[in-house]
Amino acid sequence: VIILSGAGKMSDVIQTLRLGATDYLEKPVQSQEIVLHTIRKAFNILRLEEINRNYQNHLELEIERKTRELRTELEARKKAKDELIHAQKEWQRTFDAIPDLIAIIDDKYRIIRANKAMLDAVEKQGGDTDSHCFCFSNVHGEEKPIDLCPHTQLLQDGKKHRVEIFEKRLGGHFEVTVVPFYHEDGTTLE
Repeated sequence: VIILSGAGKMSDVIQTLRLGATDYLEKPVQSQEIVLHTIRKAFNILRLEEINRNYQNHLELEIERKTRELRTELEARKKAKDELIHAQKEWQRTFDAIPDLIAIIDDKYRIIRANKAMLDAVEKQGGDTDSHCFCFSNVHGEEKPIDLCPHTQLLQDGKKHRVEIFEKRLGGHFEVTVVPFYHEDGTTLE
């Protein structure tokens, strides 16, 4: 919109520009160049507004696309998490169903994880079943690893070891087997 008027005041000019007019010319117009310049300016503004609308539409479509992608990714992550939790619970139930005493022990002789049979045996002798307790104190009632401890041998050479021990606290003879436990990257558990 270009306003061309011969009877306007400055307040009228300001009001028309605030309402969206591109320009305001007073009559009589002194030069056709001024009219052509005003028309070119109006077309440039129209072109810029069109570019802006197209860009805005493009952004809105891009946001919708990204939002769909994020929703899909979040749903996939939730599904994977649910499957992981289910697999973890299934593994724990299987691990706990094994009647042999099983524990995962780190390089500081701390019990990282134990199955139900191991926890029950330790509890019966008054041991601590909290995570990260020491195997030599909870299983053997000692202040340090026992002589011929297969875990000590494993820590020294990184190989599987098997010994038979008599553990009065657990009520008899036990065959103890230790094997190195590896992370996914191949490094040993510490």
